[in-house]
Amino acid sequence: MNNIFIKRNQNELHLKLSQAKKSNLAIRLTGGLALGIFLIPILLIPILEVQLTLGTFLVIALNWVVAGYLGRLYLWNKYGVENFFITKKKIKIVCDYKLFKDTIGEYEFENIEVLFFQDKKLMYAEPTPQKTYRSKYSCIVFKVDEEYIKSVNKLPILNILDIAKRLRQL
Repeated sequence: MNNIFIKRNQNELHLKLSQAKKSNLAIRLTGGLALGIFLIPILLIPILEVQLTLGTFLVIALNWVVAGYLGRLYLWNKYGVENFFITKKKIKIVCDYKLFKDTIGEYEFENIEVLFFQDKKLMYAEPTPQKTYRSKYSCIVFKVDEEYIKSVNKLPILNILDIAKRLRQL
């Protein structure tokens, strides 16, 4: 379902979470729409011999903003990966869209805990091997001091428990 990559160095834990791919048709439609909206002004201005005024430039800019948003949405759904780089006192979150990367945030902390959602309630990721969970997948949540950082991607709860265990060993 989801691709999960966990790498532990001496002083850093790197989590790489990519989401399950959605319908290829929807992804391609989003990408095609983004490309079409981007190209419409370029193709239509010479054909229609439109006079370049301030209004024309505003419409072109609006088209390209919408195309940029749809392009980013396409890249996230096609190639999107969440990266969490965790050291003893710092967590850095980077979203990778393949063509560009976006640093979501860097947080320094005194205390970090791993949580997940179970029946719409936050649960601490405690090592309880005999306990069974009703849902098999959840978003991972990091409680950094008093702030909560939630992953976009869902992953198996057993993997969240493993991440919590590795984080305690850091």
